[in-house]
Amino acid sequence: MPDTATDRLLTVEEFLAHYPPPGDQRRWQLIHGRPVPMNPTMRRHRFLAGFFRDALNARLTPPCAAETEACIRPLVPRKPHSYWLADVATSCVPVGPGTDTPDPVLIAEFVSDNEGEDRKAKLQDYRELPTVQAYLLFDQEPRVEIHQRRADGFWPAAPEVVQGIDGVLVLRCHGGLTIPLREIYQV
Repeated sequence: MPDTATDRLLTVEEFLAHYPPPGDQRRWQLIHGRPVPMNPTMRRHRFLAGFFRDALNARLTPPCAAETEACIRPLVPRKPHSYWLADVATSCVPVGPGTDTPDPVLIAEFVSDNEGEDRKAKLQDYRELPTVQAYLLFDQEPRVEIHQRRADGFWPAAPEVVQGIDGVLVLRCHGGLTIPLREIYQV
């Protein structure tokens, strides 16, 4: 029997060494040891993620910075064979070699076709990372679910919701950030 990615589970290291396959322009995630190609993102999705990244970078103090297509590893003991690709994330670790976004502080997903994954598996995995202080789920229209770690280290059962073009994100991470939704939803 051939030894292919579809026949056995891959480690994160094997995934990083072999994906994307040569000539394959798709983006990939490793979910429970199986490489999964991601659907192409819609143009609006890409613009919204870029506007949010730019809004964050205008407010962050180096070495903290926001990046798109952030590579996030869930905690190894629980999920040794998963590797997520987040739309936007922040980290205060200076940029270095490798693919991972080390010690992410804020992670944001712009919800489209894999909404269940973003609201379930990724939410759980991201909340388990000790450095993550906020996880945001942006809809395609002006609406954001804000999951923020409380000062006592726990996460509220329900997210805060900000919606409407005149809404304002108020985040505690990075010393406090205030971002009008109008700045993100420019398209």
